[in-house]
Amino acid sequence: MLFSVVVPVYNIEQYIRQCIDTLIDQNYEDYEIILVDDGSSDASGKICDEYEERHQRVKVIHQENGGLVKARKVGAQAASGEYIVPVDGDDWVDVNLLTVLSEIIGKTHVDMVSYGHFLALPTGENIAVGENRRETGTYKRDDIVKKLYRQILRDETGHYFRPNIWGNAFRRETYLELQLKVDDRISNGEDAAVIYPMLTTINSLYVSDQFLYFYRRNENSMLRSRKKGYSWENLSILAAMLRDGIRVSSQEMNDQFDRYFSHALFNVAKSHFQAGGKYWEIRKEIILHITQDENRKYIKQARFRRFSKDHFANFVLRYRLIGLIWLYALIDK
Repeated sequence: MLFSVVVPVYNIEQYIRQCIDTLIDQNYEDYEIILVDDGSSDASGKICDEYEERHQRVKVIHQENGGLVKARKVGAQAASGEYIVPVDGDDWVDVNLLTVLSEIIGKTHVDMVSYGHFLALPTGENIAVGENRRETGTYKRDDIVKKLYRQILRDETGHYFRPNIWGNAFRRETYLELQLKVDDRISNGEDAAVIYPMLTTINSLYVSDQFLYFYRRNENSMLRSRKKGYSWENLSILAAMLRDGIRVSSQEMNDQFDRYFSHALFNVAKSHFQAGGKYWEIRKEIILHITQDENRKYIKQARFRRFSKDHFANFVLRYRLIGLIWLYALIDK
């Protein structure tokens, strides 16, 4: 079996049928679909069971709610394909996805394939999003180092390798090893915890210019994530995981760490204003966290191209201009 498509499912009864239908309708035969119901309280689990009853290639796993990371781990452990293709349950794919991937892998035998996606807006419009401004084609290990390493986490201009797990196919052994290392507590950056170590581990990559995935901008999910603001602890956990998982030791990569987490700190601070609450309490909390030793180091050492968005964010954090973060949060809602 060449492909295992792993789909975490949680309370998406209004979307999951479209996702599964596009997987069932693939113009390809050698694959399985693993649906991991992460303790859904709506009809999502029952819908998955319906498909399992009607389609031999569908396998459903029910578990108590443990979060996205745990669901992905369970799905990866159950996979029997040579390659794992992650798909989020509220998204959908082109019916030619697996055919295209099989043709690429058959010719190149790469460890990972990345492809473009459409941003599916609530208005029904689909906006094509290219693959990281990268040259299409095969990257051997030397190519990955020479062409990609400067922009894995974040370069001076703010460019980076898209960290989403979806939109990729991975050799199962490598993906499973890295996914199992992800801390179950991670709720923001869980994709980055896999993708960035992956790029410093694999020996080959193919970047396709075809748009084969439809990423749904789910406003309900965005609102839920902003109710409390992103977790400060989450950043510390992610930093430890990336330092352990990225198998590159260089000043360039250290600089990228500083830029990545300076940018992340700004986003977390902004999210707390977007979550609502009393300004002075949020301001006090932000200052408490950005002045902690490790976070202060990221902010102080990060260097960006002048007048870029990341340069502005870093400047605001460095001089603790918290009112500008509040204003930006209002604009960015």
